Amino acid sequence: MSKFDWDDGNREKCARRVPLHEIEALIDDSRTVIAGDPYEGETRFRAIGRDSEGRPLLVVFTMREKNGGLYVRPISLALATDIGARTHEETVPEIR
Repeated sequence: MSKFDWDDGNREKCARRVPLHEIEALIDDSRTVIAGDPYEGETRFRAIGRDSEGRPLLVVFTMREKNGGLYVRPISLALATDIGARTHEETVPEIR
């Protein structure tokens, strides 16, 4: 199980759309597709999978060192259907 770095900024922004435990479950799920993100300021990743209701979800995150450990810091998210993935919904993996 990953450790997550939630602060006031990313917690509020992400929780407006999806419960935080859904984001954590998506990133930890072995069926989630994780790929690089072309952001130039820091190394970022995209996690694409489904929430517990079966909705396609995309989460952009980075890895941060904190208190001697490595933490997942979600940056932003979108329901994948909001970003044009509806035509590819059948290829988004299911999560528990």
